[in-house]
Amino acid sequence: MSETASIFAPSRAPLTMAVLVLPHASILEVASVLDPMRAANRHLGQEAYRWRVVSPDGRPVPLTCGIELPSSGPLAAAEGADGLIVIVGYRQEEVATGPFLRELRRMAGRFRLVAGVDAGAWVMARAGLLDGYRATVHWEDLEDFAAAYPQMECLPDRFVIDRNRATAGGRHRRRTSCCI
Repeated sequence: MSETASIFAPSRAPLTMAVLVLPHASILEVASVLDPMRAANRHLGQEAYRWRVVSPDGRPVPLTCGIELPSSGPLAAAEGADGLIVIVGYRQEEVATGPFLRELRRMAGRFRLVAGVDAGAWVMARAGLLDGYRATVHWEDLEDFAAAYPQMECLPDRFVIDRNRATAGGRHRRRTSCCI
């Protein structure tokens, strides 16, 4: 793990984020990561965020809506970024192969933050990147995730930030028994 300052520490330097998108992710998941950075840059009137999209094999990523998202290269092209955001949708067992998980585990220590969106937490956990951390997933998967990975603490929250790991599971159901 890098001994540099927290990615959350105040700084005037732009943050460079590598966005790793696996096949069968949703365009909405990708937009929910990229567009806030674009909007922040616009509202600040300066480049606070830089990003590049990478894929497991460096090729364009087929999304669930039928379009392909261009990629700047394979996971190795994420080298030099401050953070890595892993976006995973459907069929993660199929697209996150053993060699890919080993490469993700090897690369993870080079980033000040590794984050997972949607099923990204599943892939991070499979790679051993959430051992000893708190994390979350989509509420429908919460119990299965907690049972599958007892070496981490699974929380029923929309997002969890624990040291240099972050996970976002999406919208969680209300904790009331009242229906509107």
